[in-house]
Amino acid sequence: MKVILSDLFDKIPEQQFDIIAINPPYYQKQPVTAKDYAWFCGENGEYFSMLFAGLEGYIHTSTEIIMVLFEDCNMEMITGLAANNGFVLNCVHSKKNMLEKNFIFKIEKAK
Repeated sequence: MKVILSDLFDKIPEQQFDIIAINPPYYQKQPVTAKDYAWFCGENGEYFSMLFAGLEGYIHTSTEIIMVLFEDCNMEMITGLAANNGFVLNCVHSKKNMLEKNFIFKIEKAK
C-alpha cells in the first residue's frame, strides 16, 4: 500500500483505480484549520464539487467507488453535485447505532 497526503486528487498522478473508498467531510462550514478539513466540506459543498469533478480521471468501467455518509448530510446537495458531473449515488447499506444512522453509497456513472 502506498499512502499519499493530498487534497483530494491534487498530488495523485492521474491513473485508474479498481477501488476508491471515500469517508468525506460532510458538515457545511468553511474549514479554517488543518483539522477542520476532516469535518467540513465548505459552505457550498466545495469538497464534493472537487471530488465529483475529479473522479473521471481515476476510474475505469469496472471501478468500485464507495462512500460513507450519515443521516445529517445535505443529501440533496451531494446528489446534485454528483449528477452535475454525471454520477449517481445508490445506497447499498445502512446501519443505525445509538447516535446516528450511517449509509454506504456506491457511486456510479449515470446512464
